[in-house]
This record gives sequence, C-alpha cells and structure tokens, in this order.
Amino acid sequence: MGFKSFSQIDTKKDSVVVLTEKQARNVAKDLVHLDAAKQIIQEQESRIKNFEKKEIEFKNQLSIKDSIITYQKEIIDINKQIIKNKRPFEVHGYVGVQSTQFTLIAPTLYTNLMLEFTRFNIGAQYFVQPSNPPGYSVVLEYNLF
Repeated sequence: MGFKSFSQIDTKKDSVVVLTEKQARNVAKDLVHLDAAKQIIQEQESRIKNFEKKEIEFKNQLSIKDSIITYQKEIIDINKQIIKNKRPFEVHGYVGVQSTQFTLIAPTLYTNLMLEFTRFNIGAQYFVQPSNPPGYSVVLEYNLF
C-alpha cells in the first residue's frame, strides 16, 4: 500500500516541483477553499461575538427594567397603604335626646350633621325643646383620644 501526497511548501530552496495539471488544479482549489473557509470562520466568530455582546446588553436592560418594575410595585404598595390609612373625612348624622340633671322634665331633641376628620369634627346642630322655640348651632369638637 502506498500513499501519494504533495506539499505546498518546498523544503529545498533550489528545487523545482513540477505538477501535472490535475495536481495544480487540486492545489489551487485547496488554497481557495482554505482562504474562503478562513474568511467564513472569521465572519462566524465575529457574528458570535456580536451576539454575545447583544445578549449581555439585553440581559442588563432586562435586569434594569425588572428592578424598575419591582421598585414601582413597592411605591404603589406604599401609596395604597397611605391611602388606606388616611381618610380625608366622613359625613355622619346623629339624632338624640339630651336631658338636664338626669331627668326627663325638659328634654331636648337634637340632630347633628357632622364632618368628621382625623383629629377634629365640625358640623351643625338643630334642636327642639317642648317649652322653648327650636334653634340651631355650630359644633366644633377636638378628639383627645
């Protein structure tokens, strides 16, 4: 069994290698394909590096967006708690009977319409007594505890 081979590099400086036409075509074809293959490999490596850079950039952008969304959710939760705990005012109406010295000799029938805030209440009162003419007044209350 024997092998036929040829070298593209001549080891002797003064020697001349003579090739047949078929061998010369094979050598040219090998050189062209090798150069084209090297160029394709370089382009593919460049594309891979570019995709890796873009992947890192996209991951960074995604993590930034995720942190913004998380931060916004925290702010929304805090604002919901503030709104939930803070009430601007409530409107209440009351009807009652007031007596003098724990007796029902001269009772006063009254109605209140109140705007109740967190620390104070303000409203109007209308009252009726059997022996006196009806009247009205302004009520201002401060919540001590």
